[in-house]
Amino acid sequence: DVKLGLRDMYPLVDFSDFGKKVYNPSLISHLRDHLKSDEFYTKTRAPLQELINDNEHYVTLLSNSPLSWTAPIAWAIDPRCDVHLPKNSNILLPDPRVYEDVTDGLKAPFVIVDEKVMNLMPVLGNNDFIPYQFTNQFSGIFPTVQSLDELRVLLK
Repeated sequence: DVKLGLRDMYPLVDFSDFGKKVYNPSLISHLRDHLKSDEFYTKTRAPLQELINDNEHYVTLLSNSPLSWTAPIAWAIDPRCDVHLPKNSNILLPDPRVYEDVTDGLKAPFVIVDEKVMNLMPVLGNNDFIPYQFTNQFSGIFPTVQSLDELRVLLK
């Protein structure tokens, strides 16, 4: 669990203020700068906007991170990009219920991209999902993509 792994870095009595400690003003400021960068435009925004613009794909950021982190990213990609956070703070990724919740009422198949194998494992064998691991090292479990531009080409 990430929260437990960061316990030494962020001494907390409990995790109620975890988001404030980790997603502090300095980190949010760094994010804002990155979202204005050419790197963000070419590696993230442009390929995802192309997928959104073809009217066949919806892009949703699925994250355990707070809206203070995820909403600016989604808006920087495209105003049509959605954000989905687990509704219950006790049920977080990679809990399979999070995937069920985000896809409820939507038409499959769902393409899911994550750098962590553990976040892809809940959809293994589920024909409603097409999982890709975002990495340059083949894990042997999931197909990999090294860039969002590569994903865009695969989905065309």
